[in-house]
Amino acid sequence: MSGLEEFTDLAKRVLHLAHEEAERMQQRMIGSEHVLLGLVEEENGVAGRALRDLGVDLDRAREMTLRLSGVGTHREDNIDLAPDAEKILDLAIEQAKQMKSEFVSTEHMLLAILKMDIGLAREVLFKLGVTPEQVRRQVMRVLNEAQDHMASVGERSSRKT
Repeated sequence: MSGLEEFTDLAKRVLHLAHEEAERMQQRMIGSEHVLLGLVEEENGVAGRALRDLGVDLDRAREMTLRLSGVGTHREDNIDLAPDAEKILDLAIEQAKQMKSEFVSTEHMLLAILKMDIGLAREVLFKLGVTPEQVRRQVMRVLNEAQDHMASVGERSSRKT
């Protein structure tokens, strides 16, 4: 995907997975709900871990998305980003800058979804019993755990030298 140079490989993979979700649901466009499903499905990202820790399961999230949006009738490979998905990318870039991150990753995309006032992703999360505040706290917890882990690995490796 061009124009995504500042996005990590995991973030780009989320967009690929979102495209596959839109195809699976025969939708004309990749919406915020498909991005959310991609975030859940990408197991190595901070967002996926945070969502799974909160009990968001891919099958349940897909089921809720289908219940809210229904199956489309589109059967072509050419699927574009819907305005709400484009907004997620813009907000994710802003979120990364606010967090002083050099690159945009999955946690920035998830936090961007929470800032939106349009799109189906927030409604899917709400219907699954997950609040924006719970997601924010869990993302920060996962990020802090990752930082603590990296610090302890750095300590162990510096002791060996």
